Amino acid sequence: MKILPYCFGYVQIEVRGACPEKWINIAIRRGIQLWDLTRSGNDAFRLCLPLRSYRKNTRSICKKVGCRTRVLQRKGFPFFVRRFKYRKALAISILLACALVGLLSSMVWSVELVPGEGVTRENLLAAEKILGQTGVRPGVFLQTVHTREVASAILQDQKDLSWVLVRRKGTKIYVEMEGGVQTAPEVPSNAPCDLAAPKDFELVKCTVFRGTPLYKVGEIVHRGQVVVSGLEQGLRASAEVEGRTWYTVRVPVQEAVEQIEKTGRSQTRSAFFLFGLKIPLPSKTWLPWCKKDFGANCTKTTEVKYWSFPNGTRLPLGVTYTKEIETKVALRELDGGEALAYARIQGMHLLDEKVPDTAEILSTASSVKRLENGTQVYEITAECLERINMKIVDKL
Repeated sequence: MKILPYCFGYVQIEVRGACPEKWINIAIRRGIQLWDLTRSGNDAFRLCLPLRSYRKNTRSICKKVGCRTRVLQRKGFPFFVRRFKYRKALAISILLACALVGLLSSMVWSVELVPGEGVTRENLLAAEKILGQTGVRPGVFLQTVHTREVASAILQDQKDLSWVLVRRKGTKIYVEMEGGVQTAPEVPSNAPCDLAAPKDFELVKCTVFRGTPLYKVGEIVHRGQVVVSGLEQGLRASAEVEGRTWYTVRVPVQEAVEQIEKTGRSQTRSAFFLFGLKIPLPSKTWLPWCKKDFGANCTKTTEVKYWSFPNGTRLPLGVTYTKEIETKVALRELDGGEALAYARIQGMHLLDEKVPDTAEILSTASSVKRLENGTQVYEITAECLERINMKIVDKL
């Protein structure tokens, strides 16, 4: 089917008479476009021609050759529109549906995070925060999402990510991330320098590539002391150093702690959402005598149920269920064993934050001490084996 004839309309007619061939020859000489020409009998042909040519020229040609024509089918956009002449509501509905489809296809339906190796949950939460600040969420127009700027913002906010890609695919936004520290390539330098200790440690292994070692295995090196010398010889010292380090944390032993307890009162709110718009659904919480105002003393859990097609494609609409549970802060007294156990848990958390991820914990030791002011503390010490990143000293 040709596009232009369909836009302006065309008809399929049957030419019948003693000499239908003459009718066709005259039509061609007058420049009338004909197609789909087939013989339907000994004295008849079927063909298609534009609607405008049929109205202007066919009657004069029929009088000249003594043939008659009969319209078999009317096709094209003008005849399609004519059907809605007395169905204006249907025509308006179709136009609105087409406009709605065009509008929805130009909007973001969902934003999906694709974590790679080394990406933690904290990275995902921070990326979601950056996406919210930059306006990347369901319901915004695809043209307003600048993928390079969003990827650059996420990468600059999180130094432990090495690669971030934000791409558009259909009506979805995919955010791909890879972990690992992105370090700049080391610029070679021939300037002489020494290697000094950045912290206290016991030397376990020292592999010297250039320079002179000043300590032996088993000796204690204090912070700031030179381990490998190179300045005096005019060399740039280079070495791999492993050492035994110790990390200590102290946590006060508390006799009472504050903890959050549930009061037993709760309520559930449901809402219908379309893109970023939420519409609360009717529930008993609308009734004044059933509505509960917990204020800030409550915990909220939200469950989101998306509607989807049978093939699994998720739509940007569904229902959210928010459950609010009232809580209160209560002071709980601890006995001796519970106080030590609580202090030990806090100390292990602090120690885990203090010990580097690259260090290997060899052993841990704990003890309860009383300070000069009478405060009782729980002390935990971890003995670790780690590779020491030596400090470069290039001036005497």
